[in-house]
Amino acid sequence: MKLMTPRLLYPALLTAALLACGDTNEPTPDPGSLPQQLPELDGPRTVVLISLDTLRPERLGLYGNTGGELEVSPRLDALAHEAVVFDQCLAASPWTLPSHMTMLTGLDPIAHGVKNAEHKLSDAAPTLAASLKADGFVTGGFTDGGYVIAQYGFDKGFDVFDDQRSADGVNGFARLLPPALEWLKARQAEEDVFLFLHTFDVHAPFQNGDQEVIERFRTRPTPDHPDDWGLNIVSHMFQQTKMGLGGYARLSELLNDYDAGVFEADRGVGEVLDTLDEMGRLEDALVIVTSDHGESFFDQKLHIGHGIGLTDDELRVPLIVRYPQRTAGGTRRDELVGLVDIPRTVHEVMGVKAPEELQGESLAGLIQGKKRKVDYVLGASQNTRSWFLVQNGYKYITPVGMEPLHIAERHLGIQSPPNHRNPAGDSTYWLGGKEGDPGAVELTYDKLGDPLGLNDVLPSAEQLYDRRADPAEQNDLARVDQQGTILGKMRGLFESHHAASEELNAEFFPTEDVPERDAADTRVLAALGYLDAPSKDKLRTISRHMRSWVLDPWVAPDTAQLVEADRLVQQVRAHMRDGEKPKLSDKEALEKAGALYVEWFKDHPHFQRRVVWRVLDVLELAAEDGFTLDTRKWADDIPPKMFGQLTGSPAGGEADGGDDPR
Repeated sequence: MKLMTPRLLYPALLTAALLACGDTNEPTPDPGSLPQQLPELDGPRTVVLISLDTLRPERLGLYGNTGGELEVSPRLDALAHEAVVFDQCLAASPWTLPSHMTMLTGLDPIAHGVKNAEHKLSDAAPTLAASLKADGFVTGGFTDGGYVIAQYGFDKGFDVFDDQRSADGVNGFARLLPPALEWLKARQAEEDVFLFLHTFDVHAPFQNGDQEVIERFRTRPTPDHPDDWGLNIVSHMFQQTKMGLGGYARLSELLNDYDAGVFEADRGVGEVLDTLDEMGRLEDALVIVTSDHGESFFDQKLHIGHGIGLTDDELRVPLIVRYPQRTAGGTRRDELVGLVDIPRTVHEVMGVKAPEELQGESLAGLIQGKKRKVDYVLGASQNTRSWFLVQNGYKYITPVGMEPLHIAERHLGIQSPPNHRNPAGDSTYWLGGKEGDPGAVELTYDKLGDPLGLNDVLPSAEQLYDRRADPAEQNDLARVDQQGTILGKMRGLFESHHAASEELNAEFFPTEDVPERDAADTRVLAALGYLDAPSKDKLRTISRHMRSWVLDPWVAPDTAQLVEADRLVQQVRAHMRDGEKPKLSDKEALEKAGALYVEWFKDHPHFQRRVVWRVLDVLELAAEDGFTLDTRKWADDIPPKMFGQLTGSPAGGEADGGDDPR
């Protein structure tokens, strides 16, 4: 195709030019791995691609989760000894639809265009299943439904595509493996086979699934975690409570249930491997196990889940590639790779000519001693209307294309804490539609006072992280790179890659068929000089409101005292939930927390609405446990009116009469 040369070479040339300016942070190859050639396949070809939706790699044994006395992923851990494990694989999106489309097309979300549920894959776009079918493969797809359904074009190229969830609640591998394995066993010995499997076994609600497995994992210890306080924050979010998060008082409890889902998914993978072995297909099979995105466990102090952030907690995924005849088995690779690489890998290993449009690069080159040419991962999140690029060891994230708190409204269903007594700034909105729509929910949040402090942590302006020095992505270099040296390089790389993907998307969608580009997408990129020539005039293309977070991002206050107090309160809440008898130490913890809240308010008087509901929480917990707190010491640090509002008494109200915790 005529666009292939500029599409691939221009970004590569620009990359080379920028790399000459500084350190690349490029990983060193695994010294224990020697170049190995792929085996020639004389018999029937077998490809199995398994997507374990929402699987964060750190929860697998092979990525470091020992699980204590219970093995979390014994089958995948064993498979790793026969496979190549990739430690730095990134999804192209933090949610299911666009990420799976990348996995099955070899195109990033900008190129394939299926960024949200309003889009469908173009008939002109290539798919892995279609390529393999054209080369003689029998193709079967069995998914857990949700977004991985025929409606969006996922069925293209499959002879059989089963995406129907069961109405009786039995889903995941428990539902789809029986028909999938029956289909697999029915294949003739000489047939080439491609099987794609997708399951939500790991996905929230984490307390669903095989109850026997869940109860077994709940026997593991549940120690306190420094981020347990986040469970109280997310309890004021409608979508988070729908996920069943309200039943957890500690993250360790949640992770026990999550790991139970991982175990179920692992068990299902084992069934597939056993079936392939029984059929005599495993030895020469290409088996790939991965996920579509990760899962945030309050890593960025925002939520538990996925679909919002472009940090690695939501983007990094496991990738286990078992090549035919276990070639290079037991090795690990640290190079940056992406789900976009999977289709080209399958094509090369199976000896099938790959469509020219594919953007990824075959992973087989790494076991053959070749250096990667595609040394970046580009992706997007339509949920925030933002994009990311990882290259040269850095991650660059564009500004979001909508008001940050609107992101939280749409995807978290934020609500003001129920005991909040300053409703003047509350705004009402509808989640899941507009007023009158079936299933739409009316919610209210105080956007002016922002009692949950979400503006501190919601994505807004552009971000830059050094993934090598800061793997948890807590230090945003965009705020300290005053000269803009690194930012300038990453912006240039992003612009080139984004432009190449847009050109490719235009090929799949002729002018008259191109989905109308979201105006907000264009405005945000124009503000940075992308898509149009950089000019001060271009800033007029964004609204005054949008300009505020793109060019003048929110500066969060120091909340260390708030977090310290929140941790104390959550520990007391956990003790009460456990049914423990009230203890003097709990009373002391609540008094200390209340004092910290009041002290923080004294230093940050403009954030009263962050403090009021927290202090009321302290008083309500104390009353529930039968404590009377000494609140006199608070009176000097807060206005008399606020003191009376909180305590129900005038400033200097009666003190606790003694040390009895009751």
